[in-house]
Amino acid sequence: MKGNMKPNKLVAQELSTNIGNSDIRASGTITNMFDYLFDNQTLGGNISLASNFLDLNQFMTESPATSTSQPTPTTEGTTSSTEALEPILVPENIDIDVNADIKKLLYTNMELSNIEGGLSIANQAVTLDNVTASTLGGRMALSGGYDTKDKENPGFSLKYDLQSMDFQKSFNAFNSFQVLAPIGQFLKGTFNTSLILDGKLGQNMMPDFTTLSAQGFLETLNAVIENFKPLQAVGDKLNLDYFKEELKITNTKNWFELKNGAVEVKEFDYKYKDIDMKIAGTHKITQDIDYIIKAKIPRKLLEKTGVGAAASAGYNQLSKEASRFGLNLKQSEFVNVQFNLTGNIKSPKVDMKLLGADGESVVESPAEAVKDAVKEEVESKIEEGKQAVKETAEKAIDSVKTVVGQKAEAVKDSLAKKAEEALKDKAGSLLDTAATKEVDKIKEELEKFNPFKKKKKNGEGNGGN
Repeated sequence: MKGNMKPNKLVAQELSTNIGNSDIRASGTITNMFDYLFDNQTLGGNISLASNFLDLNQFMTESPATSTSQPTPTTEGTTSSTEALEPILVPENIDIDVNADIKKLLYTNMELSNIEGGLSIANQAVTLDNVTASTLGGRMALSGGYDTKDKENPGFSLKYDLQSMDFQKSFNAFNSFQVLAPIGQFLKGTFNTSLILDGKLGQNMMPDFTTLSAQGFLETLNAVIENFKPLQAVGDKLNLDYFKEELKITNTKNWFELKNGAVEVKEFDYKYKDIDMKIAGTHKITQDIDYIIKAKIPRKLLEKTGVGAAASAGYNQLSKEASRFGLNLKQSEFVNVQFNLTGNIKSPKVDMKLLGADGESVVESPAEAVKDAVKEEVESKIEEGKQAVKETAEKAIDSVKTVVGQKAEAVKDSLAKKAEEALKDKAGSLLDTAATKEVDKIKEELEKFNPFKKKKKNGEGNGGN
């Protein structure tokens, strides 16, 4: 160390040391030293920190109760089975600002390089201010905080901005990514994302997913999806090879929100070859899914003469559905279809329904509509009959029969007319107003992100970028 000591203050012009396999170089000022050591007051300072290699894993405490529950990365990047890691606790009575320049950093199973940025240590918390690094094939900017006031349940609030990241590497490295985007295991390629993630950190450096909340977007840049069971199930339903092939997903931006243990993907538009789709839904931590795909499919793809006899089964099924309304699919160039995907991401179930001309409303069977109308009219007349004498009630029931017969005919005529309109060549509408407002709300949260409501020492807000 090169520097000088003044009363209650250390000025380090140059300080270097090795701790285990990590090298550390620093310069700056440490204040209130003796008051911190002898009177339990706050240690202050401003430090510039540099390192060629910093292994954070060696600073984590170990839990003796579970000796082989989690592998720990070694300096060569491999893993070895050791005692389970516990969260790093931030010491009390420290208020220090650090500006970091680290060439390589190892944290759990992640390796980051060329790390630059600032962090503040105060009030048993660490706040990151636009820390940037290269990892997993791309670049990462990180802002937010890690608070250990509750030692048993440390809290975190982080904003990630990831650019040109590799799907497979990210899926294997981030536990949170596996929960937020389980589709990542079927994707190859690169993506961008910006998201806010907060919650509690449990044992073994794992987030407590029951406390986790998140919101942001996932943007695919150059991606291919393979062996994705839900889309394969849609293809099986139509007997259409389009959905069974390798699908290219380029330049899509999908907004999502995690709440109540489920990730809600806001409705977005997607076009694959000749098929226009609108996709929205939820998936849970258990990987149970509940998605709706609204597709505008060219009729030629479904006919026997369109893409071959293999498509005839799907076309025949839709034709039977249309025939319930006394309609012919050949009257339209396009067919609007809704697919309801439920079950599990690896074992999905598919239900298929015809949609109206707007691409939104489900076409209702005339028989079902008549049945509902009859039920409604009967219940209404019976209620009136209860207030009258027996003779009046009997007349009311006769009246019901007459009215129901007239209403049934009227409903059939009305629905038949609407169903004809449903098969005309009209595209589905864009995102509705409600969905747009939800996306705008997420954008606003990303812009005003301020972990733990922390303020800089000059009084300005500490927002993330």
